[in-house]
Amino acid sequence: MTQPVMLLEAAGPESEQLARAAAASRHPVHAITDAATVSTYSGELRQLLAGCLVTDFAQPGQALVT
Repeated sequence: MTQPVMLLEAAGPESEQLARAAAASRHPVHAITDAATVSTYSGELRQLLAGCLVTDFAQPGQALVT
C-alpha cells in the first residue's frame, strides 16, 4: 500500500499549519514553489518538508512532474 503524499505551495500561514498536521500524521509533505518564495520559508517549515521542487511557473514544461 502506498502512503499518501501532500503537495503544496507553502507560502501562506495556513500552508505551514497544513504541513505541520500532515507531518504529525507521518505523511510526507513536499512543496512545489519558485526560488523567490522558497527563500521565505521558515526553518520549521523546511524541517517539516520531505522534499521541495523549485521551479519557474512561467515555464509550464519545467513545472510538470511525471
